[in-house]
Amino acid sequence: MDSRTRKVILALTMTTAITAVLFAALAQAVQAAQARPAASVAGAWSMTVTGPDGQPMSVTATFKQDGKKLTGTLNGPQGEVPLEGEFADGKIMFAISVPSDQGPMNIGFAGEQKADGSLAGMASGPFGEIPWTAVKSK
Repeated sequence: MDSRTRKVILALTMTTAITAVLFAALAQAVQAAQARPAASVAGAWSMTVTGPDGQPMSVTATFKQDGKKLTGTLNGPQGEVPLEGEFADGKIMFAISVPSDQGPMNIGFAGEQKADGSLAGMASGPFGEIPWTAVKSK
C-alpha cells in the first residue's frame, strides 16, 4: 500500500470517528432536552396531599404564571382559596391561607418538577410537614 492510499484511509477513519462522536453528542443533547421539565406550570393540576393522619386528600390546583410569579387557586375540602408563589428553574413554592375556627391557617408548599413533568414536595403549616404530589390535568 502506498503512502497516498494510507493517508486516504487514515482521513476516512478519522472522519468516521469524528462523525460517530458528533452523533453520540447530538443524541445525548436531545435526550437531555426531552428529560428537562417544562418552563411553565400554568394550568390545572390534580394534587394529592397526605393529611396529618396519613390519609390522602385530593386537591385541585390551578396555576397562572407570569414569568416566575404564580397566582391561582387551590380547591380542596376546605373550599377554594387563592394562592401566590413562584416557579423557577424547576422549583415551585406557593402559599395559601385556609379559614379555620381558630383563624386563618397559613400553609406553604415547596417542591420541584420531576423529569416526567409531575410536581412533588412538602407542605408546611401548624400540622408540621406533609408530602404532596401533583400531575397536570388533561
